[in-house]
Amino acid sequence: MTPAGAGSVDPADPVDPADPADPVDPADPVDPADPAQRVRPRWSRLARLGACYQAGSSLLFYGWLTWLAPVYEGLGRSAGSAGLLLAVWSTAQVPSALLAPVLAQRRGRWRFWASACLGCAVLGTLGVLLLLPLPGPVGPWVWAALIGLGSGAGYPLGVAVIAWRSPDSATGAATSGLALGVGYLAAGLGPALMGLLVDVTGGYRPAVLVLLFAAAVQAWAILRIGDGRAGESGAIPAR
Repeated sequence: MTPAGAGSVDPADPVDPADPADPVDPADPVDPADPAQRVRPRWSRLARLGACYQAGSSLLFYGWLTWLAPVYEGLGRSAGSAGLLLAVWSTAQVPSALLAPVLAQRRGRWRFWASACLGCAVLGTLGVLLLLPLPGPVGPWVWAALIGLGSGAGYPLGVAVIAWRSPDSATGAATSGLALGVGYLAAGLGPALMGLLVDVTGGYRPAVLVLLFAAAVQAWAILRIGDGRAGESGAIPAR
């Protein structure tokens, strides 16, 4: 675009959206096929649901990463035993993180596998909550393994569904940016809130209830996201 003079623009010249020096009239129509004019999808419905999903998943993961060992140390277990429980929790994440996205892709049933994995985490969390006063000798190991199976698949399933639903890489990057940003914000603030509740109440039950709330948020997002890929009937659009 050639300037007609200082501070003026030749109206006959085309506007280049990629050139910051070219003024763009907000009233001009946007060509969705032009990457330079494409509407940014970071506040789309899928992005908002993905943010809710990642917030619940991240809080569930980092909350247990921070507080699983202290919970059982507070119940009288040795530091070594509490550390082994954390190791069981970590090890149980490996198979679910590797297999759940593959199974969801092959079967085309993302919602089923995301719900099944979350169900494992909720069952383990309820086991910790209900048996907190007097945990059995076997219970803690089972609960830690179930929580690990469920929380390990949360992140890869959340990233996968955004990739499957996005029509192109730019849309996927913008959608993931919002979802992961909100998720890591919850991951940073959630464990601190749990610690505050532990200090205020003198017990761990209110802190564990925070994790159940996170699971409820994640479950709501799973139900709303559903199954399907970009362009398929019933799939939530990425925009």
